[in-house]
Amino acid sequence: MTFRHNFIYFDKITSTNTLAEQFLRSEKLPEGTVIYAGEQTDGAGLGDNKWLSNPGMNLTASVILYPSFLPVEDQFALTKLLSVSVCRLIETLDPGLKSEIKWPNDIYVNRRKIAGLLIRNSISGKTISNTVAGLGLNVNQITFGKNAPMAISLSQITGETYDIKHLLTKWHDLLMKSYAELKQEGQEQLNSQYLSKLYLLNKEAQFMINGETLRAVIQGIGLFGKLRLKALDGREFICDLKEVAFISDESKL
Repeated sequence: MTFRHNFIYFDKITSTNTLAEQFLRSEKLPEGTVIYAGEQTDGAGLGDNKWLSNPGMNLTASVILYPSFLPVEDQFALTKLLSVSVCRLIETLDPGLKSEIKWPNDIYVNRRKIAGLLIRNSISGKTISNTVAGLGLNVNQITFGKNAPMAISLSQITGETYDIKHLLTKWHDLLMKSYAELKQEGQEQLNSQYLSKLYLLNKEAQFMINGETLRAVIQGIGLFGKLRLKALDGREFICDLKEVAFISDESKL
């Protein structure tokens, strides 16, 4: 383990999120502290998904925040914040890259997944006592297994090899600047930024909604970060993560 400027590095651990949560059970680390690793043996994604990453090839990190200024019902603002920060990072590397946010917090480039976020909030009463936000960004890995057919990396897109620690520092700077803006100015600008990146916004596509396959249009984000959709037959839906799945034939979009 090495520690410098609130960046804590491990060669190999199970999960940066898990370790960050363990730290928080024993001490309150400074806000913005980052736990990052060369290799995760049990990286997690949403639900039961796993984040698979070749050792030393990708950015795997978690950042600790204390967003007590946000009401519990507004905690999806943190998902927006983290998602937009990753898009900004990607586009600073190459202005020609177009990144998108597949609701709620997967990052796509060229309609393929380049990054994912896993955000865990600890709630105390009506406030968020702490947040552990994990990022997995595909950087220098060139090949992916059959379990990740939609995966893509920065190196695959640009042909470049990247310094992962430099990318981590740049992402952290972008994130903490936006976090300060959220704290001082509220969510209006962040909401616009998130929607401007939202994958399939206002486009007809195929979804599984509450067990029914239908074509619909994403119209935006509702309360608590739920996805707002309108089916072609006129029905409107406000869905949480377990109520909707993307099943579009993306090659036709």
